[in-house]
Amino acid sequence: MAWSFVKPGLIPSLDIPLDQLAFLLSDLDEIKIKERNPIYALKVGALLEMEGLKHVISTIRQYSQLPIIIDHQKLADIPSIIIKFVEKIATYECDGVILLGYVGPTSITTFIESCQAQGIASYIVAEMSHEGASAYIKEEASLKIAKLALDLKATGIVCPATKPKSIQKCAEVIKGSQLGIMSPGHGPQGGGADSAVLAGADWIVIGRSFYTSSSPKKTLINLGELIINKWTEKKLGEIND
Repeated sequence: MAWSFVKPGLIPSLDIPLDQLAFLLSDLDEIKIKERNPIYALKVGALLEMEGLKHVISTIRQYSQLPIIIDHQKLADIPSIIIKFVEKIATYECDGVILLGYVGPTSITTFIESCQAQGIASYIVAEMSHEGASAYIKEEASLKIAKLALDLKATGIVCPATKPKSIQKCAEVIKGSQLGIMSPGHGPQGGGADSAVLAGADWIVIGRSFYTSSSPKKTLINLGELIINKWTEKKLGEIND
């Protein structure tokens, strides 16, 4: 899973009908190589998954060999179901899965260990991007999730671009480790890739501003350049400090 530790990165979120995949995915692998674009992986969410996950993955593979991360509506369940889900999804040749961290430490532990056993990347949602997402969640929950993910050697946590301060706090918890931060919420939700990267995000998820763009590929190229520039700026600042 060497690919999963590459930083910084850009993650196109495929919350689209199956028949739009060809238009959006053609040339992505070429853009990654020729433009040196930091496309990290493709994210498949619940809407596309409803088309039939096995079929969706085989369709994606007709156009791209980029890693595929399954966002099963932020998988949230009891440990015994999580084990079965991870075992099953691994047979579909996906490369990573996202778990909703609010399910608690027992399910998180089971999830990470199951992913490690199957050789796929594991990402834990520490906090969601939309307004009101944390209304019923204790303030320190995201930090506890980050610490557990760190201790169990998950691949990464999910912390939103809409909340740079939360990213900063979680980044402090995982500082010095290989664990990365994936940040959704860029664009229409109000988050900015630039502020997220400067706060500590490693991988920026781009959804609506990608697949509703009049020029999706140009959007990826421009955002990829921004991410690299801000990442470099942040690293240089850390060296000078």
